[in-house]
Amino acid sequence: HEVTPPALLAREVRRVLRPGHRLAVLEWRTDAASSIGPPHGHRLSPGQMHACLLSAGFHEFQLPWQDEDTYLASAY
Repeated sequence: HEVTPPALLAREVRRVLRPGHRLAVLEWRTDAASSIGPPHGHRLSPGQMHACLLSAGFHEFQLPWQDEDTYLASAY
């Protein structure tokens, strides 16, 4: 959420990630009830994260975990 544009970082991570390895990203939810964390305008929704990672060449996007403030996204 602090990298602009996040697609550039996603592409670089995809480039250097070993084949068959997974990327995991812990991000703040855009609909979080709590005011802790980065400003809501800096956060990526799961849909935005999915689009960003797909455009960088990742696939098999998953949301294996979330709580009321954050979520974990992963992709190959």
